Amino acid sequence: MRRFLALLLLSLATAAPADVSRVFPNGARQGASVTLEFGGEALPDPAVLVVEGEGMRALGPFVKGVGKVEIAPDAAPGVRQLRLVGPKGATSPRPFSIGTLPEAAEKEPNNAREQAQPVEQLPITLNGSLPNRPDIDTFRVSLKQGECLVVAGEARVLGAPTNLVVRIRDLAGTELRVQMDHRTRDPLLGFTAPADGDYLVELQEVMNNYSEVNADYVYRVTLTKGPWLDTVSPPGARRGSTARLTFSGWNLGGQSGPSQLATDVAVPSDAPDRYPVTAGVAPNSVLLATGSAPDALEAETEGDPPQLLSLPQAVHGTFGRRGDRDRFRFSTEAGETLLLNVDARELGSFADPVLTLLDGTGKFLQLVDDAEGSSDPRLYWKAPAAGVYTAVLRDVAGTARGGPEFFYRFSISRPEPEVRLTTPAPTLELKPGAKLEIAVSVYQAYQPSALTLHMEGLPAGVTATAVPVAASPARAGTTQAKVILTAAPDAAPGHASFRIVARVGDAPVAATASWVLSKDRSGTLATGKTERLLLVVPTP
Repeated sequence: MRRFLALLLLSLATAAPADVSRVFPNGARQGASVTLEFGGEALPDPAVLVVEGEGMRALGPFVKGVGKVEIAPDAAPGVRQLRLVGPKGATSPRPFSIGTLPEAAEKEPNNAREQAQPVEQLPITLNGSLPNRPDIDTFRVSLKQGECLVVAGEARVLGAPTNLVVRIRDLAGTELRVQMDHRTRDPLLGFTAPADGDYLVELQEVMNNYSEVNADYVYRVTLTKGPWLDTVSPPGARRGSTARLTFSGWNLGGQSGPSQLATDVAVPSDAPDRYPVTAGVAPNSVLLATGSAPDALEAETEGDPPQLLSLPQAVHGTFGRRGDRDRFRFSTEAGETLLLNVDARELGSFADPVLTLLDGTGKFLQLVDDAEGSSDPRLYWKAPAAGVYTAVLRDVAGTARGGPEFFYRFSISRPEPEVRLTTPAPTLELKPGAKLEIAVSVYQAYQPSALTLHMEGLPAGVTATAVPVAASPARAGTTQAKVILTAAPDAAPGHASFRIVARVGDAPVAATASWVLSKDRSGTLATGKTERLLLVVPTP
């Protein structure tokens, strides 16, 4: 039972958590001590900082949203979730990135080419903001002919509304490269210098000439001539195996510019569905899909018959050209239930796959685009008769696009029990003497055993009763349950991180996760997950 999702909806009015609109800087290096500034309305004041994850701690209280933190020298690189908690409530979580490279702050004025901020040391991660209209942050970098500069932005993935555009210019102002969205809604590019000299890196909010910007428009950008990973091939591997993976990116294996590096990677038997992997001394990682099925590579078959797959099977392929359609056939018995799953966009692929199912005569049976809660296809399907069936994969754009960056992982297997739990309310408030009713939507797929929902980590003075949930042995679907938290009249003010855990007997099989949300001009965006809920008992 590897996928966890439950939807928790508050059915009893509580105070909404304060909305954090920014953290600046929104990242720091291992071993650093930095001052953080939270932005937003009605922030708790004074407040303590609650960090989800290891290797980071506050050095004192936060006053008016400002306080100092320390990053451990051995802190694992990656994202932590930060909240401020005060006597009357708490904030929503906010992502914070811990990196491995030296860091510096952007310094104004640097709008014009003649004001460009010199970057004397590479690699470096710069923390900056674009609070005014128009605002362009310009940095000057020296390169030798043939050297490749990688520019990697982080903004929207860390909850900022900033839609960064990166431009590379020569000193005369000629535009040499431009990049906006890459795989993660933030820019990533590699630029190979055509000659020795100085070059300008410009950062700009895409709409800052046409709409309002403010101090929330922050960013992190890494400049490096060192290795940087972009993709991995094949994009998936079997758990418990040692996989031969080829990483693509820039400046890999001692080469300069676009390059590849092949290496063996051990995939743990308990690896999550999305497992971060890295290679060599690259400071970043990419996601690898994992599963229990044996792996195979797509074999291009222009004519009949389609590529034959056994059960279970995972196959790695690409829509290598415009209009590419990849076809796979498999045999099954009447009444057998199968799970057909595609991983692509969630791995950073440019592909937006569509899955079509045909019977042995080529008759259309079913089409799946995005599954619920996913940007990739996922289908539980019961065979109407014994025979051979064909799964057809194509990109949603048809003949408009294709290439090696349109990769995917397609698997067919008999379904395993699955329970998923999430919540859109990661920060909750419960007053002494009050009750909090939470309507829980529990997704189950072919789960043969009854569940009970338990609370783990509630603060002293707050109780809850275990809630039974019926089994779902023959279908995938959602059932409803209600969890009621009760605070004693004398419950002490405070806060605690807790989880709602689904158990079969005494064995935990799933735990709550919650989307971390942010806002930009296009609406509300999910920028990650928090694995624990925060409950605040406010001071009366």
